[in-house]
Amino acid sequence: EKNLTKLNETFDDIAALFAAAGVKNFEALPKEPTEKARFAKLFKQFNDYLEAAQVPPGSDGLLALPHLQGAMAPDVNLNAKAVFYGATLKHTKAHFIRSIMESLGYIICRNIETVSEMGLKISRIRTMGGGSKSDIWNQIKADITGRTLEITGCSQDAACLGAAILAGIAVGAFENVEAAVASMVRVEQCYRPHLEIHQRYMEQYEKYKILFSSLSPLYQLDAQPRSGQNIF
Repeated sequence: EKNLTKLNETFDDIAALFAAAGVKNFEALPKEPTEKARFAKLFKQFNDYLEAAQVPPGSDGLLALPHLQGAMAPDVNLNAKAVFYGATLKHTKAHFIRSIMESLGYIICRNIETVSEMGLKISRIRTMGGGSKSDIWNQIKADITGRTLEITGCSQDAACLGAAILAGIAVGAFENVEAAVASMVRVEQCYRPHLEIHQRYMEQYEKYKILFSSLSPLYQLDAQPRSGQNIF
């Protein structure tokens, strides 16, 4: 209830800013308390993204390991924990937000690196889900990986479309997966990497790999039962 009140106060502050800026159709904004709170929360989230966009690539040396529930492919470690490395007094909330966004890019880069070692070539990436809605995050991932990032018209409903494609093949509507995809999937937006920024990110990426590897023994130590601890 206190959080709802706080968000409604935030909404009132936003409303005042909009009114001062001469925003038209202000009456269209929500008036019911719960909807006002939801709008304020989304606005604050959007503002966080804008602040993160002002932070230079590499987050001024701040590095994040985002493993809140262990690390998955390709460096599977169920005992891994989240870490911020390199924090100083100059780092702001925006730095921490951007470093988290960048950390997911490093994980994608690590997966590409592993697949490439198997002899497979990846020249472009297609992203989907909630993260694909962020222009800032999409550009970060393109710059880190050095690959073009593509957004399709079905990026928010990819699982449903995949099921429909397989159903279409099963009933004979399409000859194969390739034909179905060609018919039903369209690329609507592309984010191309900036090579100069990519090179800067590669320096941070090497630190990311060293940091994860260096902490692995500590993760394992934390996973061991403590003296006197009941493991059952």
